[in-house]
Amino acid sequence: EAVASTPGGVLVAGVFGGKAIFGQGQAGETTLSASDIAEAFLARYDTGGELLWVRADGGPDGADHAESVVSDGDGNAFVTGSFSAAAVFGAGQPQQTTLDAVGSRDLFLARYDADGALAWVEGAGSFYGHDGGQGVAIASDGGVLVCGHFTNVALFDQGGPAPVTLLGPGGSDVFLARYSADGAFSWVPPAGGVGQDTARALAAAPGSGAFVVGTFEGTATFGVAPAQESLVSAGGSDVFLARYGPDGALLWAIRAGGAGNDEATW
Repeated sequence: EAVASTPGGVLVAGVFGGKAIFGQGQAGETTLSASDIAEAFLARYDTGGELLWVRADGGPDGADHAESVVSDGDGNAFVTGSFSAAAVFGAGQPQQTTLDAVGSRDLFLARYDADGALAWVEGAGSFYGHDGGQGVAIASDGGVLVCGHFTNVALFDQGGPAPVTLLGPGGSDVFLARYSADGAFSWVPPAGGVGQDTARALAAAPGSGAFVVGTFEGTATFGVAPAQESLVSAGGSDVFLARYGPDGALLWAIRAGGAGNDEATW
């Protein structure tokens, strides 16, 4: 979801091109200018629709998108999406960070404080193809869950002491990753097959696990042995729903669909 309630207001995330005016006619009216095709934005409004602040993130080379946002009880915002080339997050702020995509497009997960200041941002992705975050949720213990898709070989926790490599069998594949509220990487189990597979959205499950929904083609395998499940589509593409435990282990996965192309959207 690109909109989320937050204490005392609402958060909106998305993408803009050219010049965009936020809070037009209001005291906090702000004009943003994209440095290239498109940039990501995050805006906060109060309950009366007054703009409190808006932030733009991205770079001069390519398109950057915010796809999903969620807020915790303290008003912090967690945003996921995709970026190209070198993208700047929190420009002009103490925690300003530049992420360099290892492929044509990578995924990001960022946390902003209630006043719009960047707390941290993490990037992940593959050397080939497009990768992106599609859904974000807060686990019951305060951890952050993010899902989406990657291509071929993706690196997570790139700046950590032991980066994790995720291998996909082909096309695009599903990922579900967990981070702490402070941005520390925890785990990322693989899922998918040789077709085009992606996770569209997720929700926190009881006990700090996650429900993930998305689309897959052909045969897609979720989880790792011995907690593993293979789903076979009835047609072109089908819908999947999977549940994972707090340690990233698959609990179950089911499919839905018919002979045509079916997909989960957000």
